[in-house]
Amino acid sequence: MVEFIRSTPAHLVENSTTVIFIVTSRPTVTLLPNRSARNTPLRAQVFNHINRYLCEHHEVGRYTTMFFSILDRDGHLSFINADHPSPLILRHGQVTELVTEGSLPVGLVPEASFKASTAKLLPGDTLVLFSDGVTEAMNPDEQLFGEARLQEALVGQHEVPLEQLQKNIVECIERFTSGASQADDITLLLVRYNAAAQTAGSAS
Repeated sequence: MVEFIRSTPAHLVENSTTVIFIVTSRPTVTLLPNRSARNTPLRAQVFNHINRYLCEHHEVGRYTTMFFSILDRDGHLSFINADHPSPLILRHGQVTELVTEGSLPVGLVPEASFKASTAKLLPGDTLVLFSDGVTEAMNPDEQLFGEARLQEALVGQHEVPLEQLQKNIVECIERFTSGASQADDITLLLVRYNAAAQTAGSAS
C-alpha cells in the first residue's frame, strides 16, 4: 500500500501495482503499463534521445531538470535523475538524500548520458519530492530556505500523517519567507510506502 499527497502543480499516478511519478521544472506525469518496477526497465535511452533533441533544436529555447521514478508494491524504486533536487527519504525519524551523485539537466549538453538507479524503500518510509522553489524560497532578507531547513522540518516526523506533514512543511516555509514574494512555485510530493498486504493463503 502506498499513500501520497501532493501540492499543486505536482502530479502522480497510482494503480494496483505501481506508482509512477515524474517531477520536472515543468511538472508532468505519464502512466506506464501495470508492471513491477523490477520488470519495467527505465529507458535511459529515452532520456538520452530527449536530451539530444532539445540540444539540437535551439528553437525550443530551454532545458529542464527532471526526476522520473517507478515504485512497485514491494518497495522497489527505479529512478533516473537529471539534475533535479534529490528527493529525501524519511526513515525512522532520520532524513537522508536518495540521490548522491551529480547529474546534468536534459537539453544542456548533447553528450550527456543518463542511467537508471535503484533503491529499496522499507515499510513506513516517506519519500519527499520537491521543486527547487522549496529550497530557493526567499525571505525579505534574500536568504534562501535551503535543504538544511527542509530536513530539519522532517526530522522525527515519520509517524505524522502525510496531510499534516505537508501542512507542517508549508507552514515552516511560510514562516521563513514572512510574506515575501516568490519567483518560483513551491511544489511538494510526499509518498509513504507501507508493506504490501499478504495475499490469502500466503501466511504460514
